[in-house]
Amino acid sequence: MNVYHLLRHPIRRKIVTMLGERDKVGFTEMRNDVNVGVGKLYYHLDVLSALITQDGHRKYMLTEMGREAYSYLVMGKEDTGVAPIDVHVGSRRELFLVYVLSKPFSTMLMQRPLLGLLAALGVLAAGGALVGSGGLLGMRAGLNATLLFITDFGKANPDATLMTGRFVLGVLATFTFIETIARVIFKKGGGTIALFVGVVFSYFPIVLFTFLWLLTFDMTNPLWLTSLKKPILYALFFVLEGWTLILLTYVINMTKRIKLSSAAAIVFVLVYVNIALVYLEMMPQLFPT
Repeated sequence: MNVYHLLRHPIRRKIVTMLGERDKVGFTEMRNDVNVGVGKLYYHLDVLSALITQDGHRKYMLTEMGREAYSYLVMGKEDTGVAPIDVHVGSRRELFLVYVLSKPFSTMLMQRPLLGLLAALGVLAAGGALVGSGGLLGMRAGLNATLLFITDFGKANPDATLMTGRFVLGVLATFTFIETIARVIFKKGGGTIALFVGVVFSYFPIVLFTFLWLLTFDMTNPLWLTSLKKPILYALFFVLEGWTLILLTYVINMTKRIKLSSAAAIVFVLVYVNIALVYLEMMPQLFPT
């Protein structure tokens, strides 16, 4: 592990120095001293997972490796090799993860909960309306919602109310699954409302895909474009679905204070369950009697 890389960012150096000087620090105290958003602080704490840990009271403290890193810092920058590194601009990946994925959620979920709840309800309503609009608009789009997936198999002209209900129930089932796993396996209570808002808001890429699918479904295009339309939309689905999974991972990380690796594992299990449900639904078509 490259400790120099972990300490290249000034916020991470400040965290390590703070823990080295005070021994144990709570999350709120650390956030007030570091003066960054909740999501950004969680990101840096996750990067420092090899150097810090939590005690029984959920206060942060240095590990053995963390104490060694702190000793490097107090010896002086000339001895650590940190100074030559540009500490003002992080890597592109770091900036992308913090400012595109993490920071909007920390603002929406933690700092402006009412705004977050209203935005979540808007996403939920838009998603339900769009998924059900195949029937409302007379389109034979055949969209079906199953948890995190939107598929184009099933009834040719689905009932709008049924499809809207499936979408809403899928969102609620996703939230219930994550909340249950967090409480039962990881013993992480609290943050329930923030988790709900985050889960719903994570469906935004899926809602966007549904909108694009319906927008292009009945369009009259040249033959060559018509033949490419579905493959392009399928590829777009996987891109936007991946975005949803990343957002869900960060929501679990921020609202339940579960490490990113564990949050990703929860999302992986959820996807596996989703694939199984879709397969069960497809069985009558795959194996007609």
